Amino acid sequence: MSFYFRIFWFLILLAVAGCSSTTMQKAPLCDAYANRYLNVNEARAAGLLDAEFGATYCPDYKMHPSWDTDKDGVNDCESEGSCGPHLDYMSARPG
Repeated sequence: MSFYFRIFWFLILLAVAGCSSTTMQKAPLCDAYANRYLNVNEARAAGLLDAEFGATYCPDYKMHPSWDTDKDGVNDCESEGSCGPHLDYMSARPG
């Protein structure tokens, strides 16, 4: 293998590792007791249902205002039944 080919793959691996850690820092998963989970599978393995974990439980969580249109401090998805661990509540609500 050439030197440049190895450097190329090293940079690809570095970029992939960086993306994973950035995602974890941006929207960690926590339960109601602020226990953090690395991913959805780990939270489910701990015995939690999808409704029992999410970014909104993390102490450092800052919900984007578009998720709380009635300004009651509770994410609107709670009353709509549309919350899920796949959504990023720190970014603007889609649609």
